[in-house]
Formats: sequence, C-alpha cells, structure tokens
Amino acid sequence: MKRFYYLLLIAVTAIAFTSCSSEDDLPDANVTVSYSGATEIDDVLYVVQGSTLSIDDVVATPLDASKKTTIGATAYYWNYQYVGTTITEPFGMTFDTASMPVGDYMLQINSTVCQVGKAVGIAYITFPVRIVASAEDVPGDVSGGGDVTPDSDIRSGALPSR
Repeated sequence: MKRFYYLLLIAVTAIAFTSCSSEDDLPDANVTVSYSGATEIDDVLYVVQGSTLSIDDVVATPLDASKKTTIGATAYYWNYQYVGTTITEPFGMTFDTASMPVGDYMLQINSTVCQVGKAVGIAYITFPVRIVASAEDVPGDVSGGGDVTPDSDIRSGALPSR
C-alpha cells in the first residue's frame, strides 16, 4: 500500500509541474499608447525642441473580449539605450528634449502582456521621433497629443530553449 501511495505522490507531483500552456500561444491583444507633448504624423512623433514628450498610458485591449488582458513591467529605450522601467499603472514616462539637438531619434517600449489562458508575452513597440526647432517645422496640424495603436510585435516572454 505504501508503494501505491508513493507512486501516486510521484504522479501528482509530475502533473503539477507540467505546463498547461504553450509558449507559442501568445496573447491576442492590441496595445494602445497615449502620449502628450508630440504630434503624430505618418507614424512619426514630432516634438518641438525644449518641450517634454510624455508617454501617459500603455494599455492592452484583448481581441477576444472574454479574455482579461493586462500590461506588466514596461521598459523604455531612447536610441537603443535603456532609460528605465516602470512597474506601476499607467506605465508612463517622460522625456525632456531641452538638451537634445534637432534630429531623428528612436523610442522603444517593451511591455509585458498577460492574458488569461495564454503564455506571457512581451510587446515590442517602436516609434520614430523627430525633434524640430519650432512648431512651424511640424508638417500638418500641431495637436500636442493623442492615442495611437501601433503595430506591436508580441513575442514569447520566455528565453528560447536549447
């Protein structure tokens, strides 16, 4: 009888440590970024030199409304250099452009995306940013902020196995 209980204990333990989801079953969600201090024209964020670009909010919206989706830790990179990570909602960050020369830059946002019944994923979002000398250098209407749902690439949050 002890042998039976021992085998049962081993079987239950083995089942408990078995993964219930696949790393390939990533979250189905759109990631929306709310910003201020910039104007988005043709997928480029235009910022007037000396003003502050603010990422106000990063939100994940599930494609299937029945599956709760949330954003986790969000890391920011400016021209491929790590700036910082925020772990609290609304996952925003500000960038002061006063000391930055006029020119083109790259803003990257990497956010953990969690969805019920799916593997953890990381959304990789990239924004070209153009710092201009004055508002007259911005092509089009200078609105100063808005929401954008960029093409985000959600990949596995796990390291590849060998």
